[in-house]
Amino acid sequence: MTAPYEKLILDVDILQHMMEILQPLDCSEEALGLWRWLEFDAYVAKRCEKIGGGEP
Repeated sequence: MTAPYEKLILDVDILQHMMEILQPLDCSEEALGLWRWLEFDAYVAKRCEKIGGGEP
């Protein structure tokens, strides 16, 4: 390989990595797993009500 060809390959590789890094983040509840925390929080609140402690 010649130096310009190798540089072209490296430049393309760097650009591919940059494109991947710059993708928008999926911030939906499903992607973040928030529904599991919300279900757990509801479970803890119900348990506290049964015990008579009120808020967790």
